[in-house]
Amino acid sequence: MNLIQHFLTRNPSFTNGRRIVPQGIGWHSIGVAQPDAMVIINRQNNASAVTSYHGMVCGATDRQIQTLPYNARGWHIGNAFPGGPSANDTHIGLAMSEPNTIRYTGQGAQFVDNNPTATRAFVHRTYWMAVAWSAHLCVEFGWDPLQDGRVIITHSEAHRLRIGSNHADVEHLWSRHGLTLAQFRRDIRDAMRTVTQPTIGVEIPPTRFLTTAASLNCRQAPNTSAGIVGTFSRYTEVIATRENNGWFFVSTGAVTGWSFGGYLSRIVDCPEYNPEEEVKMQLSRSEFNQWFAEETENRNRALSQLPPSSWAEEVWARLTAASITDGSAPQRPMTRQEGLVLIDRMIKAMGIAPAAFVGCLLDHNDDAAPVGEPFEEFGG
Repeated sequence: MNLIQHFLTRNPSFTNGRRIVPQGIGWHSIGVAQPDAMVIINRQNNASAVTSYHGMVCGATDRQIQTLPYNARGWHIGNAFPGGPSANDTHIGLAMSEPNTIRYTGQGAQFVDNNPTATRAFVHRTYWMAVAWSAHLCVEFGWDPLQDGRVIITHSEAHRLRIGSNHADVEHLWSRHGLTLAQFRRDIRDAMRTVTQPTIGVEIPPTRFLTTAASLNCRQAPNTSAGIVGTFSRYTEVIATRENNGWFFVSTGAVTGWSFGGYLSRIVDCPEYNPEEEVKMQLSRSEFNQWFAEETENRNRALSQLPPSSWAEEVWARLTAASITDGSAPQRPMTRQEGLVLIDRMIKAMGIAPAAFVGCLLDHNDDAAPVGEPFEEFGG
């Protein structure tokens, strides 16, 4: 396939922002003996144009030319009756250029073929280019070309379905050369087998989800118009490997496809208990305890070398002079035995019997505290 883009940037279908969710392709023939699709494309590329295709097959250059984003609403197929439904709202509109070997008579789709051999070659060439393009789109959107007779249609078929105006294309050309819409659909299906699935979305690490909807569709592509390959009941565990605009490519082993992420809840993995890992953790705790003890000793040794802080120098000197402390290592943490010795020295310095001091602490009685004044001297 030789696909290029040449968007109708001035056409209202491009500029008005109206969007559709594509559900199929509506094929056209331009109704003019013009093999060069660019002639029609240039004509449609203006602000006053009243028609627009999403793309054209150009028999003159053997190219497929995309002219609108596939989700733009084109003007290509009309209505079967005023105010009725239109495939403009549901279908991508593509058109084939026509050979210059024919001449329309002015009586509808009637024409005179001036070179049947050349005409046949042109019609068959554009037919197979249309097959290739349709196959790629069916793979991209996850469509089945044989599904319900509405995925792949022509303008004349749209009228029979009451979703398009009364035109005879493309069958008015195909019928003279042994081609039919039914065969077109089958040829598209066969061509899809050789089309490589496009890489959609971004790859993610395998992620476990639970489905939360009562019945969640799994589709061929990440959109609601794609074919359904299966359904998941609520709380089905799936594995996601790709993400695209809120859709996830998931699999249960039996069913694989795209499901909408709004109905998926991520499973948070919790490590299972492993006795061997527990042994490793215990060993690491032992190593940590040894390291912590060594670091604590190193820190205490370093603190022992520091003088008292400026705000404690006076008090430290006074208590050292009173033999409450030996005056060494003022910033080193104190052990419990050192704390008891310090308390004992304080009691002796205040001339209080140890039993009376302890009784005072246990009673918490302010009236029994002639010892209160000395305590206040040392800051309470």
